[in-house]
Amino acid sequence: MSTSIKYHIGPRKQDGLAKLYIFLIHNRHVSRIAIPGILLVPSDFNGKIKASAKSIKNPAQVNSWLNDLQSGAYKIINELAQEGRLDTTTGPKLNQLITVRLFGDKRDTGPITFDSYTEGLIAELILAKRAGNAAVYKQALQFMQKRAGENLHFGDITFELLHAIEAKYYSEGFHANGLSTRLRTIRAIFARAIKEKIITPDLNPFSDYQIKEEPTVKRAIPLDDIRLINDYSPPECSKLFNVRNYFMFSFHMRGMNFTDIALLRVRDIQDNRVSYRRQKTKKLFSMSIVDPAAEILACYLPGKVQDDFVFPIITRTEVMGQWLQLRNANKLNNIALKDLATELKINKNLTTYVARHTWATLGKRANVPTAIISEGLGHSTEMVTQIYLDSFENKAMDDAGADISKLLANIKKKEDG
Repeated sequence: MSTSIKYHIGPRKQDGLAKLYIFLIHNRHVSRIAIPGILLVPSDFNGKIKASAKSIKNPAQVNSWLNDLQSGAYKIINELAQEGRLDTTTGPKLNQLITVRLFGDKRDTGPITFDSYTEGLIAELILAKRAGNAAVYKQALQFMQKRAGENLHFGDITFELLHAIEAKYYSEGFHANGLSTRLRTIRAIFARAIKEKIITPDLNPFSDYQIKEEPTVKRAIPLDDIRLINDYSPPECSKLFNVRNYFMFSFHMRGMNFTDIALLRVRDIQDNRVSYRRQKTKKLFSMSIVDPAAEILACYLPGKVQDDFVFPIITRTEVMGQWLQLRNANKLNNIALKDLATELKINKNLTTYVARHTWATLGKRANVPTAIISEGLGHSTEMVTQIYLDSFENKAMDDAGADISKLLANIKKKEDG
């Protein structure tokens, strides 16, 4: 059981000031306690209030008070530990105990809101260096705030509200899958809150509301088009050099996701194998490096050390900075893939996901057993596909990868012959 207390600045208000919060992390549950009477410019705080802060009258005195608050909170934690009650105290209960003891009548006696709870989850994900997941939760929160207002309580999000949001969303010309992405995240937030006993199950609108999804459009391209990309050799200094390599590396490595390519480090490559944990699902993958993928890696590995990223996509070190850089790189890469398609006269919408879908489709046509790789690899059927993949040893998957990569080599041999 781990318990820690940190101070964090909340979102900036319209007047440029922000609240200061105690972030309580207890057994991986994150909650926050607003400190009454403190509003400051975010740049005036870096773990403590700066001596030069103009938004606080007496920074030294306030810092002394903050130290006392933190000491008081840890005193409560130590008392619970000595009594043998800390391990059985939930995060919300510990939050309540600290709030009452520290602030008495000045405490916020209202229930934990959907907004504050979600912000706590976002903070937890950032601390766990899961920036992509944190961004998904933040987008879901912003979606609800835009569609239903801020400071929502869990009880405000009802079956009727979700249906109203759905009707308005469709009337604006959007499609079901965009809505389902946000609602599935909101459903996960409700499930987590119920599990942690923040709310009771009767407040869950998803027990009745069904999230609608549309079938994913097939994104695979023909073998001839893959061959054009595979045989294309742009100058190393051109913008299409990396774009072509990322696409073909994804194809030859079982449709490896662009995010996972960007986060691949030199240490993940050992004994002619790539081992990595997929960011989206946290599944562990280990696969042999087929010759075409090895040729691509040879362009990037020289001069790099174990902790370096293999590909020149991410340069920042902080978690959220890396995620923002990755998101921008993915957009730019998809734009460049359209230029690649134009250059090679491929009449298809090339995106980073096309390599993944094409690998799956060609695998089926190459008589790779459906139990090893399914045609529906991707969005709506990815969970089923992962269940299939997880039940086979690496040897079967390595053979499948080699078979698919050989399709291109076989065509080349026939032409040369």
